[in-house]
Amino acid sequence: MKSSEITRYLTKAPSSPGVYFWRDEHGKPLYIGKAASLKSRLSSYRKATDPRIELMIDTSVTLDWQELDTDIEALITESQLIKRWRPKFNVALRDDKQYFFVAVTDEQFPQFILTHQAASSKIKKPIKELIGPFTEGLPLKSTLRMLRTLFPYCTCKQKHHLHCLNAHIGKCPGYCCLRQPSSKSQIAQYKKNVRAIRDILTGKRDALVRRLARQNPDIALRLLRVFQNAQINARRQTLSPRHHGALEQMTSEFGLHRTPNRIEGYDIANIQGQHATGSMVVFTDGRADNTEYRLFNIKDIEGDVPMLRHILERRLTHPEWQYPDLILVDGGKAQLNAMIKTLKTMAISIPVIALTKNDKHQGDHIFSSLDTQVRYLKDMPRQLRDLVLHIDSEAHRFAISHYRRRHRRAIAE
Repeated sequence: MKSSEITRYLTKAPSSPGVYFWRDEHGKPLYIGKAASLKSRLSSYRKATDPRIELMIDTSVTLDWQELDTDIEALITESQLIKRWRPKFNVALRDDKQYFFVAVTDEQFPQFILTHQAASSKIKKPIKELIGPFTEGLPLKSTLRMLRTLFPYCTCKQKHHLHCLNAHIGKCPGYCCLRQPSSKSQIAQYKKNVRAIRDILTGKRDALVRRLARQNPDIALRLLRVFQNAQINARRQTLSPRHHGALEQMTSEFGLHRTPNRIEGYDIANIQGQHATGSMVVFTDGRADNTEYRLFNIKDIEGDVPMLRHILERRLTHPEWQYPDLILVDGGKAQLNAMIKTLKTMAISIPVIALTKNDKHQGDHIFSSLDTQVRYLKDMPRQLRDLVLHIDSEAHRFAISHYRRRHRRAIAE
């Protein structure tokens, strides 16, 4: 692949975290890598001086990528893909000393031990499983620390009579490292914690969230928030002053309890109920995040307000989709009240604002679920006004484009 071709790919590359693939003429991965910023990482290949990398680029025919929410998810996904494909130019895979693994010990209360090679003489305990390979140690350590706050596990090297410090701060169950025997119910709970951590490290987070949503909704929500915070911290580093200013203005204007890092916009497109479509667009840190967009086909429901309630109900049955900090709906008080009622019925607390249009179908004023004040767009700071109108227009564009596709298909049939 020539440098000019790499440049062409870079024009489309996002700045978000993810994994990328250099592929041969058959589409088989020659090399799989991860990046905190795909655009930045891929740009570095234009200045490659390592003969191995130069050979990989020359051999590659295509370049593509998969966007992910956080650097942590990129690390885990990269590990699974390397293990699955064993790409030719991921030569370090043949030398385990250059990779990290998580060893799961084989004992009544298993521990997770980070090791720099598959067969480590430093681990004195029997090993049941090795999870990996992982290309970086620091984000892997951060991930284990993060998961330990939700799914505590033991790190003590020997049994003792009193609770350890980690037990007092919620990072150890406490009973696993005491000399007296533990009950069967405690052992079962510990095994659930081990399984949860395994699922996340092996790329099964979404399945875990769905399972937890049925068994323990509070833990499911906390897990999503942990990854949400990781996503926010990763993206905040590249957040422009313009976007940051609009979000601060929004927080102040509507009296929000926190900065709305994730905003969801909703709209309905239909003509007399035919081929009705609901759209959900997502703005993360003030930017359109189209990988998170969702469409809802609507059948046997009449009226925009019932349709809005319907799509919000469907959206909220997906706890694996990160909940927003703010909802923006196109409409007036009727639409606002419909969203509030739906959220209340499902015992979910999310602030909602409704953008109301004037006779010229232009955004004019806003109603909020947090108070009774009517806010006019003309009185708002320009950055905030532009962001609100952008979210609304994007929701409308997304809904109407899908509605037109459905309508054309129906006519063709």
